[in-house]
Amino acid sequence: MAAQSGNTATFSWNAVAIGDVAAIGSVTIDGATIDVSTLGANAYREFLGGKYQASFQIELFYTHTAHSALTGDHLTRTSRAFVIDFGDGQVSGNAILTSVNLSAGIDDAVRISISAQVVGALTIVP
Repeated sequence: MAAQSGNTATFSWNAVAIGDVAAIGSVTIDGATIDVSTLGANAYREFLGGKYQASFQIELFYTHTAHSALTGDHLTRTSRAFVIDFGDGQVSGNAILTSVNLSAGIDDAVRISISAQVVGALTIVP
């Protein structure tokens, strides 16, 4: 039986409820900049906004379902739909797993830490 966190945050991967979220390391949206500076008298650089990219790191309470699904997709480099549901909001999109890690401490629940690179747009519903 998986440990239950008592919180309302859950994680779904490929339309399957994987489990309770133990911790959220980050959900990051980075915007690239493009240097369009010209040579000449102007001493300051000029930039334009470029493309965005998003990533996330979360920690889940271990379940066999979570471990099997996440490890399999990580090894095959498969992009899947995901949803992080906070109960009063969601973050969703498609992602490729870049890291899957199991950890367990003395007198603590087994956890799965994952890092993922979002493919395309990240959807945030407050």
